[in-house]
Amino acid sequence: MAVQQQQAANAGAVVGQTVAYSQTHFTEISTGPLPPPSMLAEYDRIIPGAAERILNLAEQQTKHRIELEKSAIRSEISRSWTGLWMGLIVSLAACSLPLWPHPLREQLLPLHLSSLLQASLCMEHLLVGRSAIARLSR
Repeated sequence: MAVQQQQAANAGAVVGQTVAYSQTHFTEISTGPLPPPSMLAEYDRIIPGAAERILNLAEQQTKHRIELEKSAIRSEISRSWTGLWMGLIVSLAACSLPLWPHPLREQLLPLHLSSLLQASLCMEHLLVGRSAIARLSR
């Protein structure tokens, strides 16, 4: 009961007074691997040589990213060539299938025709793939 009376007395003391609060927020946004020059200067003021170290880190990261992209492109080109060579091998095997002596040669004629169709599709894939590899190489 005594606590409630004290709270009521304190509440009555604040009535009639106006309290104003003001708060300001400042946000600086930087895009890219480097902070703005003013921040670099501030880093260099606090730790001598920090700006140079930050620039070196950004340069190393850029070089690393370029090497990763080159490696990914080389890998994709290598995979494309492997697929094209495998397609060529399958095509040549399919084209040479009718030339092999076999006792059931006449019964396998539909298979031979389908293998020729498959070979022509593989050759088309080879030509389309070569143009795609040429585009990747640029």
